[in-house]
Amino acid sequence: MPETTLSVAPGIVQDNTYAASQGRWIAGDKVRFEDGRAQSIGGWEAFVNGSLNGVARSARAWTCAGQIDRAAFGEHDALEVVVGGQIFDITPSAGFTAGDVDGLAGVGFGTGTYSGGTYGSGSGTASSPMIWALANWGQNLLAAPRRQGLFEWALDTAVVAAAVTGAPTDIQDMFVTPSRFVVLLGTTEEVSGTFNPRLVRWSDQEDNTGWTTVSTGEAGELELQEGSRIVGGIAGTQEHLIWTDTSLFAMRQTFDDLIWGFPLVGRNCGLLGPNAMGQLGGAVYWMGHNGFYRYAGGAPEPIPSELDTEIFSNISPGQEEKCFCAVVDQFNEIWWFYPDERDGNEISRYVIYDVVEGVWSSGTMERTCWTDSAVFSSPIAPDASGNVYLHETGASDNGGLMGASIESGLINIQDGENMVYIRGCMPDVQGQTGGLQLTVFTRETARGAERTFGPYSISSATERVWFEAFGRFARFKVAGASAPEFWRLGDMRFDIVPQGARV
Repeated sequence: MPETTLSVAPGIVQDNTYAASQGRWIAGDKVRFEDGRAQSIGGWEAFVNGSLNGVARSARAWTCAGQIDRAAFGEHDALEVVVGGQIFDITPSAGFTAGDVDGLAGVGFGTGTYSGGTYGSGSGTASSPMIWALANWGQNLLAAPRRQGLFEWALDTAVVAAAVTGAPTDIQDMFVTPSRFVVLLGTTEEVSGTFNPRLVRWSDQEDNTGWTTVSTGEAGELELQEGSRIVGGIAGTQEHLIWTDTSLFAMRQTFDDLIWGFPLVGRNCGLLGPNAMGQLGGAVYWMGHNGFYRYAGGAPEPIPSELDTEIFSNISPGQEEKCFCAVVDQFNEIWWFYPDERDGNEISRYVIYDVVEGVWSSGTMERTCWTDSAVFSSPIAPDASGNVYLHETGASDNGGLMGASIESGLINIQDGENMVYIRGCMPDVQGQTGGLQLTVFTRETARGAERTFGPYSISSATERVWFEAFGRFARFKVAGASAPEFWRLGDMRFDIVPQGARV
């Protein structure tokens, strides 16, 4: 019997027609590509007993003296930390006001005048989801809830975070440099006390209480001149990066009276949300308003993707700032999570970019923020219900079915007018754990009605799946069917017999 391998190129494509997507993967879920082959991602397990109090949009993990690992979560109504597998509430008892879970479409930053609307208000939470900026100050934690003050937590789980003396009390975002400057992004001007959405303000070195500009200190401020507001920033080693809604600035030490310089390094590449960027392998990657970008010095580079239309045309209106970046360094991957309006307001989907192989994959998952594996053994991420998971651990959804799947586009299995008869499949799967299901779809034309055959079960011992299908075009889907689940897909060979013009 003739055997035909239906080859599919790595990476998922969703911005093309069925005919243009021949020989490509057109859909997937919880799948990555390694050496050009599709395989299920790692599973996840509960990180702690119990759940967070609110919806967390920011997370940070770090190690303290005595090798004690901690993970902090900034939530819409609380600040909590996990120590030794227990959750402790360290929400400031004064100076913090709970914010909103969701954004409100049509209002918010950029809709008012420079000093009116939410720009001039004390909170801004009426139009934006509450997002905290979290950073380390030595072993301590610095936390800045959106449009509120700067707080410090000194590691004692019995004592809540407290306001930092002398620090501004209206802050959009914040990070700390390796040389120990606290950098505020969008905050109040020193002299006027007016909130300025384009203002960068930094503390004295080694002093998070020093914010007064004097000749003998290092504190200062400078207004960026591109964009309507600063969206976020990230601390680097040789330089730091700051994004407005339209542009990218570097923050470089000048060793003169100003201390810091802010050269413009890119236009039309603004940041979508304050946590929508990540660092991997000496480069920084981020999600913009209509595409993805990479910066490794020089000029920002757009990252080609055949998923852009699918993603950016479906982001939930008013929820854009929820989008965040997740780094999975063990697989050289950058993930972006985003809320899809077809699912509602909460984050529900993701895309993965493999920075080494240059391929994309996508899927569904509800997570609201992420920490990488630098401190704990694996990445940590919570869902909207406050459940916190350790990722890339095991091969299940906390003991349940992950349901990883991959679905090919149409493959022209018979040139010309002839139909074909498919009599079965010889699966090629490496490392299979758990059951799989194979579904075959056929058409007579690229836009014709689709017939469905299956699903057919594939165990780790299955050598051949017997079925009957016919058509001129075919495609197939492989999906996990049990937990635990792991599989790596090779070349799927089908038993194909040419027929006449009609069956």
